Amino acid sequence: MHLSSVAYIEEKGQVAAEFSNAKERRRIRYGFVPKAHFPASDESERSRMKELFFREGLKRIMVEPSRNSLEVSSRDFSALRKAAEIAGAFFGEKFAVIEPERQFLIETGWNYLDSFEMNFEPEPLEFFGLPDCRPDFISGTLASDFAGLLESNPRLAGGMAERLAFSRLLKEPPYSPGQMEIGQGVSVKAFLENVSFASSLPVRDFGQVVVSGFSGSSGEEFRRASRPAIDFSGLVSVVCSEPVNNLSLDAGACKCCSPSSLSAENLLPSSTVIVRFLREGVYFNSSSQFWAGRFHASMPNKDARSQRMMDYGYSSVPVGPFSRFEESEVLLADAMHLQASGLCEIVSAARLEWVCSKSENPLSRGINFLLQSAEKAQAYSRAAASQNAASNGLRYYTLGTPEKIYSEAVSGIANSVLCALPAALSRFSGDGARLALESISGEIARDVCEVASSLGARACHENTKVYVESDFCHEVFRQVSQLYNVKKPLLRLELSPE
Repeated sequence: MHLSSVAYIEEKGQVAAEFSNAKERRRIRYGFVPKAHFPASDESERSRMKELFFREGLKRIMVEPSRNSLEVSSRDFSALRKAAEIAGAFFGEKFAVIEPERQFLIETGWNYLDSFEMNFEPEPLEFFGLPDCRPDFISGTLASDFAGLLESNPRLAGGMAERLAFSRLLKEPPYSPGQMEIGQGVSVKAFLENVSFASSLPVRDFGQVVVSGFSGSSGEEFRRASRPAIDFSGLVSVVCSEPVNNLSLDAGACKCCSPSSLSAENLLPSSTVIVRFLREGVYFNSSSQFWAGRFHASMPNKDARSQRMMDYGYSSVPVGPFSRFEESEVLLADAMHLQASGLCEIVSAARLEWVCSKSENPLSRGINFLLQSAEKAQAYSRAAASQNAASNGLRYYTLGTPEKIYSEAVSGIANSVLCALPAALSRFSGDGARLALESISGEIARDVCEVASSLGARACHENTKVYVESDFCHEVFRQVSQLYNVKKPLLRLELSPE
C-alpha cells in the first residue's frame, strides 16, 4: 500500500495517515503534537522568551530547551503561529511554522506516495515507480487516471507528474487548494525548511527564494567575453554530504568528535589557521567571498585591495597585502593552497570547525535522499522501458509511458534542488555553514581551474561556474567529470552563458 494522505486532528492531538492501493484504503491514527523552534543562545534568553510567551497569553504551550534553540509545542497549531509572531517581533525577523502533517512526515522519515508493507506497523518498502493508490483528489487509481490523462492531455499529465514528484520528495501534499506553481525556488525552500525543522533549528521565513550566486572570484573581463561555463552547483551539494562531508546548517556545533589535529578527516575547510608568509607583498583570492569581505572591512590597506581588484578585473575583493614573515589568520582551504604554492607555511590552528563523524546530519541525509531518489527512479524507468519493449516491441521503448514521465519528474525536481541549493543555503544557515559552503565551492573551482591550466587553457570562476576558453571546454568538462565521478546534470557545460 502507499501513503496517500496525512491529516492533523487538532482536538485529539492526532495525525491520521491513510494508506491505499487499487483495492482498499486503511487509516491509522498516531498521537502527535506539533512544535516550532526559535533562537535561544543561552538560559537567560530562553527565560525571557518564556516570560514573553506567557505574558502575551499563550497558556496552552510547552516550552523547553532543544540544543541551541527553544522548542515550543502545542496541540493548538494557532498558538504556535502566535508564538512565531511574538518571537519574530522580539528578534526582528520572520519565522515560519511548518504545518503539522509535514512535521509528522519529517519525524517519521516517511513521504507521500511511499510504499509500505502493512504488518503490525507499516514498514517502508523500496519502490520508486508510479504508485497505484487511491488518493482523495481523483476518482480512480492514481496510475490508471494518470495513464488516461497522458493519452488525452500530455501537457497536463506532465504537470501532474511534477506535482506527484514534488510531493514524494519534499513531503508536501499531492493536492491542496491554492497550491503554488512548482519552481526551483519553491522546491529548494521546502527542502531547506524540512532540513531546518529536522535539525531542531528555527525555520526562518524568507518569503520567495530567488536562486542566485553567492561567491565571486576573478577574471571579470574574461567572463564577459561570452565564454563557455562549467556549472558545478550540483557538485557542491554532493560534496557537502556524506561520504565526502557531513555539513549541517549549524556547522561546527558537534560536541562529540572534535578534531585532534589539522589532518583530521572531519575538519571543514572553513576552519582558520595561523600562517607565516614567505614572500613580500602577497595577495590571494579567498575561496570564500564572505570571509574576504569581513577581512576587507576589518583590516588596513583597503585602498590597496580595492585598486588591485580594479586593476585585475576581479569580481570580489582580494586578501592582502602581506609582508614576508608576517603571520595572519586565514581559512584552512586558502592556507593549504598558499602552502602548496610556496607562499606561506601553516604555523598553528586558530578556530577549528568540523562535521560529526558519528551520525549523519539532516542536511546530508536530505541531499543523499535526493541523489538516491533520482538514481532509483531512473533505474526503475529503464527497467520498465525494457520490459515494455520486450512485451510490445522496440518502438515502445522510447514512448512517453507513465512510468517514464513520472521518473523524469522525480529526477528533474531532485536535481533541480541539488543545483539550486548552494545559492539558497546561505540564507537559511549560519555564518559557519556559509563559510564552509563557500570554501567547499572554492576548492572545487580551483580544481576545475587547475585542470584547465594543465591543458594550457585560460579559466576563471564566479559563483559556482568556471569560464573556460571555447577550444578546451569539452576536455575540461570530461576531466572534471572523471575527477569527481559525477555526470550531468550535477555538472553542466553551458556553451552559451548569459
